[in-house]
This record gives sequence, C-alpha cells and structure tokens, in this order.
Amino acid sequence: MVDFRILDRHSNNGYQTRQFPNNQIPTFGTGAPIFLPWGYSQDRVIYAHFGEFGFWNNRFANERGIRRYNKIISEDRRRLCQSVLALKALETRNWTSNKVNMVSMEIRDFLNSIVARDPQYKYIVMKAIAHYYFTDFKTGFGRIASTKHTDLLMRERWDGIMDKLLGGTLDQQLSLHDAVGRKILVNKKLNRSYGKFTAVDPAQFKQQMALSRYNDCMARVRQPWFDKGATRGRRKVDHAPGPTVLGGIVRPESDMKGYLSVNQPRDRAVDQFEYDPGRTPHPEADQYYTEAAEKNLIFGGGISGTTGTLLAAAHAFGKISNGEPLKEYTLAIIAYLVGGGMHSYHECMVIANKVGVPYDPGLYEGSLPQNVKQTQWYRDWKHRFYDIAVLGNHHHHYAHENGI
Repeated sequence: MVDFRILDRHSNNGYQTRQFPNNQIPTFGTGAPIFLPWGYSQDRVIYAHFGEFGFWNNRFANERGIRRYNKIISEDRRRLCQSVLALKALETRNWTSNKVNMVSMEIRDFLNSIVARDPQYKYIVMKAIAHYYFTDFKTGFGRIASTKHTDLLMRERWDGIMDKLLGGTLDQQLSLHDAVGRKILVNKKLNRSYGKFTAVDPAQFKQQMALSRYNDCMARVRQPWFDKGATRGRRKVDHAPGPTVLGGIVRPESDMKGYLSVNQPRDRAVDQFEYDPGRTPHPEADQYYTEAAEKNLIFGGGISGTTGTLLAAAHAFGKISNGEPLKEYTLAIIAYLVGGGMHSYHECMVIANKVGVPYDPGLYEGSLPQNVKQTQWYRDWKHRFYDIAVLGNHHHHYAHENGI
C-alpha cells in the first residue's frame, strides 16, 4: 500500500497520510467521496476532500510551506511527469529495443539492396540525409558527429550511418528511421531506377510493398492542417534560448526540472515555439486545441508530424501495425521526441491513436506496453505523479475553483 497526503487543517504540517484500496484515490465516477489535488509541497501533492476543496488560507499555507495546486503547478507537474517517463525509456533500452532493432535491420537491408543495384546510389542517399548526422556543428538531436558531412569520405559517412542503425543510441536510431522513410524510401530517383515494375525481382517487390505501406500509414496520420503555418497553431518564440542538455519538456525556469538531462546539447522545440492564439481557425485544429486547453494538456512544439513519419517507417519496414509491438515502438517515439524536448506526450499520442494505439487524452495507462507496466519503476512513477498519470483527464472538473 502507498501513502497519499490528505489535507488536515488541524495538523502541524497541513496534511495526514492515508491509504486507499487498490492504491487509488476515489474520484469522479467511483461513487465514493471524491479527493482532488489541492496543494503542493516538497515535490508531493496534497489532496483534499471535495467538500474542503475550496478552503484556502494564505497564512495556514505559508506557515507550512504549501503552494496552491493551480494551473502553473499542474502544467509543470505534467511536463515533469512526461519528461521522467520519456527519459527513462530513452535509457532503458530493453523496453523498446526489440522492435526498434527490427526496423533498423530492415532499413539496413533496404539500403544495402539499393547500393547492390548500383554503388552510385550511395551518393543519392548521402545527399539526402548525411547532413542530419554529420552536422557541421549544428545541434540536431540524434546526430552522429559535428564534422561537416562533405569533409568525410563517402565510406566514412556510409559506415557511420550503417553502424548507428543498430549500434547507436535510441535517438540516433529513431532519427535514422525517420530520415530513411521521408527522404529515401519515397525518393523518386530511386523508385524510377527500377524501371518498369515487375514482381520477378524480390528486392524490387519488397521496396514497392514497403513504399505502399508507408504511403498508406501517412494517409492516416498526416492531415493537411499540420503543414500550414496559419492553421498549425504555433509561432516562433522571440529570443529563444540556445542548445541545452536539459532533458524532456520541463521549462528552463521551473523549480521542478531537477537533474533531467540528455547526452547531446540540442535546440528543444519546446523552447523555440509557442502556441499562436492568432492561428487561422480550422475544424480539426479547433477540436484538437479545445480539448488540449480543457484538460490542460500543455503545448510543446505543436502537433507532431514526426510521430506520423516514424510510425509510417515502422509500418513500412517492420510491419508494426498493432498490439504490443505498436505500443513498444510508440514508446520509443515518446522517448525520442518528449525526451528530446520536441513535443509533449499528447502531441505525439493523438497521432499514434490514429493508427490504433489506445489513448485517453490526459492519461497513460492504456497506451503503455505491458513490459513497462509490470515494473516497480512504473508503479513508483504512477504514484509519484498520481495527479497526472491517473487523474490527468479530470482537470476540467475542478478548473474553476483552483484557477486551472
């Protein structure tokens, strides 16, 4: 059994610890007395019975070091909750390595089959993607080296990329999955190189089937309003900070950021973009942003197009399309994009939901793979962030009272 802190106006520290059946605080729809997040102190949430939820006394709170659980606390807690999950997945490779490596092996075979037809095709591949990984000191997440790609021999570039497909960090692997799908699989020069399609050539047939799966998935995950600046709903931030190793999507000024970090300084999209209140209305975009605001799901970098291209690559090369394999690969995407500071969990999961990953906006349980939920780490994380991980879709029930 785990302990929850419950408001106690007669206690010296302002709360008492209580335990509940199944480690679950009663809330809306349970038929039992309701408890909701009320205060915050020492990295712990204090919950209050619904009947006492409106109580707030500044002197009482200040004497006990309690802050009111409000919109800012809620958002910072949600950012921290997602960041801790994503960074743990980024470092715990066995949560996702099976499916990620499966896609990597198929991509490696695909690239080798291209070069087997004509070694000159290496130049097409390198022209399309090498600058993402040998960056001339640019700071993309998942880069291989700061060396300028044109300063390296073709063999060095090719071997570097092929090596990281299976031997790289998770961010390097996912970055390569994305680039090969977006830039190589759909490359018209490489597709034309086959000439007239025949099913006799196994490599040709395999490439065409992969391309078909990629396009099929993209049709489901990519909507036109994503690609139009006026409707996407984000704008560049003035005077954005530069590259940082701060991990996840926590705010740089937040006192909750702790020691979250990644292995590469990079420009986080969450630092570069903000919500654009002057966006052009669009029915699908309006629905998306209304739900996000109602449930306080935070703006990261805008709805995630990269989640869609990664899911398409997984479907094209790994034939990952449902069940636990899809959940595991989706968690790898969360590790890469949320851990890397590019998007919020919600911005990724609304896309994953389009191809069948269960997702109740604001919650996590149904979306995560079993190999994660069976760990003690997950149970501890769920308790630490109970207000987000379990009650995260209830914010609209108590928004007015606490200014959320």
